[in-house]
Amino acid sequence: MSLKDDLLLKIKEEIVNDPVGIGYAGKTNAEIVKLLNSPQVNIKTVEEILAPPVTRILSGMALGPNAVTQQDIVDAMK
Repeated sequence: MSLKDDLLLKIKEEIVNDPVGIGYAGKTNAEIVKLLNSPQVNIKTVEEILAPPVTRILSGMALGPNAVTQQDIVDAMK
C-alpha cells in the first residue's frame, strides 16, 4: 500500500468513525475539508485548543501533506 493509500484510508476512518465527535455526518466534502483542516476547541472547565484532525491523521506518516483537499475526500470515500 502506498503512502497516499495509507493517508486516504486514515482520512476515511476519521470521517466514518468520527472518534472525537466532530460531526462529519451529513456534511459536504467542502465542509469536511474545513473541519479536517481547522483547529478544534474543546470547552470544559478549562478551554483547550486541539490540533486540527488532519494533524492527528498524519501523525507518524513521514512525508505526508499538512492539509487535505476536496479531491482527497472524494478519493478517500470511494
